[in-house]
Amino acid sequence: MADFDDTTVFFILLPKDHSDAVAHLKKIENSPELPTSILGTLKEFDAAVSQNNTYLIEVQNAAMNESHDYFLEYDNPGSPYFHKIDDIYLGKFIQLRPKADKVRDAIRKFLGVN
Repeated sequence: MADFDDTTVFFILLPKDHSDAVAHLKKIENSPELPTSILGTLKEFDAAVSQNNTYLIEVQNAAMNESHDYFLEYDNPGSPYFHKIDDIYLGKFIQLRPKADKVRDAIRKFLGVN
């Protein structure tokens, strides 16, 4: 059994739409009909999505360890902690558009269209 304490973020609950989209992405990745020329870019996109989720846990955990005020004062516009977690997370966030563009480009190349 794992030891839990109240100062560590162990997991996050993501919206159902996000979880459904990730499950759909995994289904596409596991398709035997997917050309290997597309699979690599799709896996790169999936890895970025997964890494962003990990970054969110890490940022929240670090914030929790530094000060509970990151959470208690999150919505207080007069506080120096106002949406500060967002700023920290966005500094680590992997932009998904370039990864999605690579998937699109790989599909177009495979199909021989512009």
